Amino acid sequence: MKISRGYGRRIDHVDLSVPMPIIDIGVSSPAGIREEIIPLKAIVDSGSSLSLIPAEIIRDLRLEWADHKVTHGYKGSSKEAVYSAVISIDGLGKFYARVMNSYESYALIGVDLMRSLIVKLDGPTETLEIERI
Repeated sequence: MKISRGYGRRIDHVDLSVPMPIIDIGVSSPAGIREEIIPLKAIVDSGSSLSLIPAEIIRDLRLEWADHKVTHGYKGSSKEAVYSAVISIDGLGKFYARVMNSYESYALIGVDLMRSLIVKLDGPTETLEIERI
């Protein structure tokens, strides 16, 4: 199964400076503490090594702590908590993932999940295609 989407310029009331590849995902707890699946928007970000989920969702789903990871970004390095989650992508199924806090209202799909996918980012046509391996 393959999904195709156009890029977006807005995500959760945030205007983006450039068009970005945006998909709809669902996040749930792998431990089944809460059976709820929380829907949200995510930017497909090949520059992020791990996927990021809003801190509020991590708290609401009571996602279990899995590890710490030292991250390196434009603001420097920091040690961040990593949590276990299930990320669902419509038409592609469920993926078990390690996620970190996002301080935004949307998620980032990082290279960790892209390793299980064939992702085509077509900048000139502003389209995204994703297929599960």
